[in-house]
Amino acid sequence: MISANNHSDTRFSRYNPGDGGNLATGARKKTDASSMYTYNDRSDGPYVAMAYAARGPRDINKAKGFYKAYKVRKGQRVYVKNLVYENGYRYGGLLISPYCGHVNMLWSPDSI
Repeated sequence: MISANNHSDTRFSRYNPGDGGNLATGARKKTDASSMYTYNDRSDGPYVAMAYAARGPRDINKAKGFYKAYKVRKGQRVYVKNLVYENGYRYGGLLISPYCGHVNMLWSPDSI
């Protein structure tokens, strides 16, 4: 199968440090205006996911990609609407606010 966008899943696994801050996935190339994707398959519990925009793999700009925050329960798949591509950015990722001790999920910057 040939695909033009970057919808392959990447594993993100981090422990919640308990400081109240967000955990950030690495930024990945975003090739279209589709939603991002997250699947909470192995986390201890739920988390909140929201998109961020980036100019490159390490340049996070939270405000430019944000559209809406989504609570993702264990076993749930969510398409995360975002404004990354529409605002001229070509990299994006997810900010994760954990409600559990360990976030272990799959995600992609584009959806099919």
